[in-house]
Amino acid sequence: VGSGNKCIIWNYDIFGFDSGRTRQTADLFAEAGYLVVMPDFYRGTWKDPTSPDVAQFLKDQTQWDKLKADLENIVMPFAKKKGGTEFAAIGTCWGSYMVLRECAYDGFKAGVSWHPSHSPISGLLGEDESQLLSGVKCAQMFMPAGGDATAVFPGGLGQQVLGD
Repeated sequence: VGSGNKCIIWNYDIFGFDSGRTRQTADLFAEAGYLVVMPDFYRGTWKDPTSPDVAQFLKDQTQWDKLKADLENIVMPFAKKKGGTEFAAIGTCWGSYMVLRECAYDGFKAGVSWHPSHSPISGLLGEDESQLLSGVKCAQMFMPAGGDATAVFPGGLGQQVLGD
Protein backbone atom coordinates (compact mmCIF):
# COMPACT_ATOMS: atom_id res chain seq x y z
CA VAL A 1 0.00 0.00 0.00
CA GLY A 2 1.03 3.60 -0.37
CA SER A 3 3.67 5.00 -2.65
CA GLY A 4 7.01 6.73 -2.64
CA ASN A 5 10.67 5.88 -2.63
CA LYS A 6 10.81 5.34 1.14
CA CYS A 7 9.69 1.76 1.62
CA ILE A 8 8.84 -0.11 4.81
CA ILE A 9 9.02 -3.89 4.72
CA TRP A 10 6.36 -4.91 7.24
CA ASN A 11 6.93 -8.18 9.10
CA TYR A 12 3.85 -9.43 10.89
CA ASP A 13 3.41 -11.45 14.06
CA ILE A 14 2.26 -15.02 14.61
CA PHE A 15 -1.27 -14.08 13.54
CA GLY A 16 -0.01 -13.64 9.99
CA PHE A 17 -0.94 -11.58 7.00
CA ASP A 18 -4.66 -11.22 7.65
CA SER A 19 -4.51 -9.85 11.18
CA GLY A 20 -6.72 -6.76 11.34
CA ARG A 21 -4.45 -4.53 13.36
CA THR A 22 -1.45 -5.49 11.23
CA ARG A 23 -3.04 -4.22 8.05
CA GLN A 24 -4.57 -1.23 9.79
CA THR A 25 -1.20 -0.12 11.15
CA ALA A 26 0.49 -0.68 7.78
CA ASP A 27 -2.20 1.51 6.22
CA LEU A 28 -1.39 4.29 8.70
CA PHE A 29 2.23 4.33 7.53
CA ALA A 30 1.07 4.36 3.91
CA GLU A 31 -1.20 7.32 4.66
CA ALA A 32 1.86 9.09 6.12
CA GLY A 33 3.59 8.85 2.74
CA TYR A 34 5.44 5.55 2.79
CA LEU A 35 5.33 2.60 0.44
CA VAL A 36 4.56 -0.38 2.68
CA VAL A 37 5.19 -3.93 1.52
CA MET A 38 3.88 -6.77 3.70
CA PRO A 39 5.18 -10.13 2.46
CA ASP A 40 3.05 -13.17 3.22
CA PHE A 41 5.92 -15.24 4.57
CA TYR A 42 3.49 -17.71 6.22
CA ARG A 43 1.67 -18.32 2.93
CA GLY A 44 -1.77 -17.57 4.33
CA THR A 45 -1.41 -19.52 7.56
CA TRP A 46 -1.15 -18.34 11.16
CA LYS A 47 -1.10 -19.86 14.62
CA ASP A 48 -2.81 -19.20 17.92
CA PRO A 49 0.14 -18.62 20.29
CA THR A 50 -1.55 -20.81 22.93
CA SER A 51 -1.66 -23.84 20.60
CA PRO A 52 0.35 -26.84 21.80
CA ASP A 53 2.18 -27.02 18.45
CA VAL A 54 3.23 -23.36 18.33
CA ALA A 55 6.94 -24.18 18.70
CA GLN A 56 6.84 -26.46 15.67
CA PHE A 57 4.92 -23.85 13.69
CA LEU A 58 7.61 -21.27 14.48
CA LYS A 59 10.38 -23.67 13.47
CA ASP A 60 8.58 -24.47 10.22
CA GLN A 61 7.94 -20.80 9.37
CA THR A 62 11.34 -19.48 10.42
CA GLN A 63 13.58 -21.34 8.00
CA TRP A 64 16.06 -18.64 7.02
CA ASP A 65 17.01 -20.24 3.69
CA LYS A 66 13.36 -20.09 2.55
CA LEU A 67 12.78 -16.62 3.99
CA LYS A 68 16.00 -15.32 2.44
CA ALA A 69 14.95 -16.62 -0.98
CA ASP A 70 11.58 -14.90 -0.61
CA LEU A 71 13.24 -11.66 0.45
CA GLU A 72 15.83 -11.62 -2.32
CA ASN A 73 13.77 -13.05 -5.18
CA ILE A 74 10.27 -11.74 -4.50
CA VAL A 75 10.00 -9.06 -1.81
CA MET A 76 12.86 -6.73 -2.68
CA PRO A 77 12.37 -6.88 -6.47
CA PHE A 78 8.66 -6.12 -5.94
CA ALA A 79 9.43 -3.21 -3.58
CA LYS A 80 11.93 -1.76 -6.04
CA LYS A 81 9.52 -2.18 -8.95
CA LYS A 82 6.95 -0.19 -6.94
CA GLY A 83 9.48 2.65 -6.52
CA GLY A 84 11.28 1.82 -3.27
CA THR A 85 14.87 3.03 -3.11
CA GLU A 86 15.33 3.51 0.64
CA PHE A 87 14.28 0.75 3.00
CA ALA A 88 13.35 0.23 6.63
CA ALA A 89 11.92 -2.81 8.39
CA ILE A 90 9.17 -2.98 10.97
CA GLY A 91 8.24 -6.12 12.84
CA THR A 92 5.86 -7.19 15.55
CA CYS A 93 6.64 -10.23 17.70
CA TRP A 94 7.84 -12.91 15.21
CA GLY A 95 8.52 -10.11 12.76
CA SER A 96 11.47 -8.88 14.83
CA TYR A 97 13.43 -11.92 13.63
CA MET A 98 12.90 -10.76 10.06
CA VAL A 99 13.71 -7.14 10.94
CA LEU A 100 17.16 -8.20 12.13
CA ARG A 101 17.71 -10.41 9.09
CA GLU A 102 16.59 -7.67 6.67
CA CYS A 103 18.68 -5.01 8.39
CA ALA A 104 21.79 -7.06 7.68
CA TYR A 105 21.34 -6.07 4.01
CA ASP A 106 22.82 -2.94 2.49
CA GLY A 107 20.13 -0.42 1.66
CA PHE A 108 18.21 -0.75 4.92
CA LYS A 109 18.32 2.45 6.95
CA ALA A 110 16.53 1.41 10.17
CA GLY A 111 14.60 -1.31 11.92
CA VAL A 112 11.83 -1.12 14.51
CA SER A 113 10.55 -4.10 16.50
CA TRP A 114 7.41 -4.00 18.66
CA HIS A 115 7.20 -6.76 21.27
CA PRO A 116 10.40 -8.23 19.80
CA SER A 117 10.51 -12.00 20.01
CA HIS A 118 13.72 -12.76 18.15
CA SER A 119 15.39 -13.81 21.43
CA PRO A 120 13.19 -16.84 22.13
CA ILE A 121 12.82 -17.59 18.41
CA SER A 122 16.58 -17.67 17.81
CA GLY A 123 16.90 -19.95 20.84
CA LEU A 124 14.17 -22.22 19.51
CA LEU A 125 16.02 -22.44 16.20
CA GLY A 126 19.38 -23.10 17.85
CA GLU A 127 20.78 -19.84 16.46
CA ASP A 128 23.17 -17.61 18.35
CA GLU A 129 21.34 -14.36 19.11
CA SER A 130 24.62 -12.46 19.37
CA GLN A 131 25.49 -13.46 15.81
CA LEU A 132 22.03 -12.50 14.59
CA LEU A 133 22.43 -9.06 16.17
CA SER A 134 26.04 -8.68 14.97
CA GLY A 135 24.91 -8.85 11.34
CA VAL A 136 22.73 -5.76 11.64
CA LYS A 137 24.05 -2.77 9.65
CA CYS A 138 21.65 0.01 10.65
CA ALA A 139 19.99 1.63 13.65
CA GLN A 140 17.42 -0.41 15.57
CA MET A 141 14.65 0.42 18.02
CA PHE A 142 13.25 -2.29 20.25
CA MET A 143 9.90 -1.59 21.90
CA PRO A 144 9.51 -4.44 24.40
CA ALA A 145 6.40 -5.41 26.31
CA GLY A 146 6.41 -6.40 29.96
CA GLY A 147 7.00 -10.12 29.49
CA ASP A 148 9.62 -9.93 26.74
CA ALA A 149 13.13 -11.34 27.05
CA THR A 150 15.63 -9.29 29.05
CA ALA A 151 17.85 -9.21 25.96
CA VAL A 152 15.56 -6.65 24.26
CA PHE A 153 15.35 -4.21 27.18
CA PRO A 154 17.83 -1.37 27.79
CA GLY A 155 21.10 -2.86 29.01
CA GLY A 156 20.26 -6.25 27.48
CA LEU A 157 22.11 -8.18 24.81
CA GLY A 158 20.58 -6.09 22.03
CA GLN A 159 22.01 -2.87 23.40
CA GLN A 160 25.32 -4.56 24.27
CA VAL A 161 25.80 -5.76 20.69
CA LEU A 162 24.12 -2.95 18.75
CA GLY A 163 25.00 -0.03 21.00
CA ASP A 164 22.73 2.91 21.74
